[in-house]
Amino acid sequence: MGSRRFLLVLLRWPSPQAEQVVDTKPLEPILSPTNFTSTSRLVSQQTFAENMKTPVFKRRSMAFDMGNYYATNTDVWVFGSPAQYSEFAKLLTSHKGILRIPADDRGGMDLLILPVAHHAFRNFMVIHERLVHQNGRFNMELIVGGSEVGFKSLAKIFRTLVRRRMQDVDDHIHFDSDDELLILPSVFLNVRAPIDDIDSRLAELAPPSPLDLLPDMKWRDPELWTYEPLEDYESLYGRLPLTPNSEQGGGGNAHQHFPHTSTAPAMPRATP
Repeated sequence: MGSRRFLLVLLRWPSPQAEQVVDTKPLEPILSPTNFTSTSRLVSQQTFAENMKTPVFKRRSMAFDMGNYYATNTDVWVFGSPAQYSEFAKLLTSHKGILRIPADDRGGMDLLILPVAHHAFRNFMVIHERLVHQNGRFNMELIVGGSEVGFKSLAKIFRTLVRRRMQDVDDHIHFDSDDELLILPSVFLNVRAPIDDIDSRLAELAPPSPLDLLPDMKWRDPELWTYEPLEDYESLYGRLPLTPNSEQGGGGNAHQHFPHTSTAPAMPRATP
């Protein structure tokens, strides 16, 4: 971010609170077959969920620390192998419905990838987070949505890092307030270069942190915190550049309800 990025806060000590809420049961990704254009498309995304681990999204924080301004912002660090990055980039540019991928045993944030928003007066990306309770534990869920060009722009970051072949996690690309596609306020991404042995090094590079969850978890009752599916883009916070479309009814793409989801096979558990 040039001269505006002065301080990066990366907390790396274990969080007893985070360890208490993480369940060891395998988690279930949920796909939306009703919104796919073909059976083969559905099968290909189920195959991804069964055979390929997604990158890991670790919730951290960064700070703007200047003489006339101070603010903190969620900064999600992304780790993965070249194969994981390549497949995830394909997924970003080919999915047709809601894709819900809870984190596996490697930890990190859950993912909720929204359908492409086709009716917008400019290209955009929206990256938000929320606290969710699913599969017996609290976790932060990363929500990713946007226009077709927005999804392609995000996929390009993963592909660019794969092509560099640096094998050095110090190499990285930011997706933050400097990117004109990103709707603010937003979660920022810090995509680290992929390495072949990421699964064996992840505990060293991104151990559990107090930032994995919100600081006020003690008063949150799991029985009262049921998972709430997003109904449409209007459910998201912020001013999204969506245009009215009479064919969709309800006043526009923001009111186009996402199709209901159904259960797909669980993501593979990480091996030691």
